[in-house]
Amino acid sequence: MNAEVIELEESRVIRFDVTDTAIARLKVELTGLTDYKAVTSGIAVVRDLRVSVEATRKALKEDSLAWGRKVDAEAKRITDALKAIEEPLKLIKQQADDAKEAAKKAAEAARIAEVERRLKSFEDLEYSISPYKVERMSDDEFCGELEKASVKFREVLAARAEAKAKAEADRLKAIADEAARAEAVRLEREQLAAERKKLEAEKAERDEANRIAAEAMTKEREALKAEREAIAKADFERQAKIQAEADEKQRIEDEAKAEANRLKIEAENAKRLEALRPDIEKVRAFGVMIGEIEYPEMATDEGDALVFAVNRHMGEIVKLCKEFQS
Repeated sequence: MNAEVIELEESRVIRFDVTDTAIARLKVELTGLTDYKAVTSGIAVVRDLRVSVEATRKALKEDSLAWGRKVDAEAKRITDALKAIEEPLKLIKQQADDAKEAAKKAAEAARIAEVERRLKSFEDLEYSISPYKVERMSDDEFCGELEKASVKFREVLAARAEAKAKAEADRLKAIADEAARAEAVRLEREQLAAERKKLEAEKAERDEANRIAAEAMTKEREALKAEREAIAKADFERQAKIQAEADEKQRIEDEAKAEANRLKIEAENAKRLEALRPDIEKVRAFGVMIGEIEYPEMATDEGDALVFAVNRHMGEIVKLCKEFQS
């Protein structure tokens, strides 16, 4: 679509049968209606105009839609023609880029493999070196560094062999020393075993003599103990008899004192009760009088509660009177 066609499209005038003037007139005529028929008729008029506007809208838009479809079809035709030229060129470029990338990756893989091979050579010689340094060495530098590493490795191997031989000699000497020490320990243990056997025999003789002496002493102690127990038993029985006679005498005296005290208390109580008898009779008669009191009839719950409380307390007083000196 060129600029002239776009201008023409934008200059087209949109025209509907319903004008702003007609809408303003209808608003004046129909606003505020209350009559049912007039309202119904007004709705029909507005509805017809609205349907007419919708039909006109669809008709006007149909031309635009058809034009848009024509524009899209033409654009697609031109784009497809351009793609037919562009796609083969892009394919050729992609193949060239892929070849470059493959060559680059192959060179990188070869470089990494060479660095790893060099590092492995140094590792086999137990030579510590930076991968960064190895990567930047020329072939001559690598060979020179590798020769230096080989010389050092041979020196290390020689030192290890010497250390190994020395360690083996030290091990054999340690074995011989250990054998000598073991023999000395064996002889010392045999001597100690003989001395221990002699000491055990002497100890057995002493233990037997001590056992015999202990048995004799035990028999003598048992005889002495039996004699002391017989004397103690006779003395205990004599003391027990004396104590039993004294206890019996004391018991009889205590019973006589208790009986005299009991008779004295009974006499005193009888005398006291006799003196209290008039008061006892009066108190008990007073309790009977209190128990015979008639309580008034109350007209309220509060009065009944008070009479109940008084009755309860009076019952306690009557009980006290009945039990006075009983």
